[in-house]
Amino acid sequence: MNFKIVIRMPRRQVVIGRKTHAKGETFELEKKDRYFLNVSLMSLKTRRDYDIGRGGEFFFRVHRKGELRGRRSPDHGQIELMENQVFEARQDFTLWTEFIRLKQGDPKEVNLHIKLFEHDLIKNEKIIDEHIAIKLGMAQAKYLVIEDKKGNTKAKLKITSARTRF
Repeated sequence: MNFKIVIRMPRRQVVIGRKTHAKGETFELEKKDRYFLNVSLMSLKTRRDYDIGRGGEFFFRVHRKGELRGRRSPDHGQIELMENQVFEARQDFTLWTEFIRLKQGDPKEVNLHIKLFEHDLIKNEKIIDEHIAIKLGMAQAKYLVIEDKKGNTKAKLKITSARTRF
């Protein structure tokens, strides 16, 4: 008795796909860079009494190029400082936060317009008016001091523009 045992494996059918997409269309993902931009106030110092005997009430307005209004900081109220007084934030006092998504080949620079105003009942006095170019993807935070033309008021800013996955 000779038995011959043959084990046959079932064949697996492989279907070769056809090109079903439109002309010029590709299924490759577009490579995009994502960045988290944060500008925060570290300290604000004034050597001048803007309102006679009452100190000064300050607020910031920050916006990108092309925007009209931008963001006011603080949203309600003002930062009240007397002559030769320093405001130091315990935590980061955020002036501007933004998630930025760039396509490959776009310039990795953002232009921000930062203004510091002294609040008055009739008209707000513009003290500082600065344009800042920020490089995206900085590994460490950058500290920047902006001041008015006479040097009476100074603001120290912390700028972070890290790359993110989100």
